Amino acid sequence: MKITHCVKCGGDTPEGLTLCPPCMRQGGAGENEVSAAAELLDIASVINIGDTGKSQYAAINSILKIKSRLEGATVEKEKKEQAEI
Repeated sequence: MKITHCVKCGGDTPEGLTLCPPCMRQGGAGENEVSAAAELLDIASVINIGDTGKSQYAAINSILKIKSRLEGATVEKEKKEQAEI
């Protein structure tokens, strides 16, 4: 998966999407679609890690974003389970 550029703002977007997550949001896309696009962009950043400090920083930042989303999902799941008790 490659990183391409948003046709609206020029920002990074995952291959196959024409708009970056912020432009998708501004265009009225649903939160699920925007979240999926952001996750694909993070994954693409990790896959395309190179030898430069900039790409390594981007990959590490993407890994931390994925970690944060996973932790958030776990917290929400635990809250839901507690509410059902």
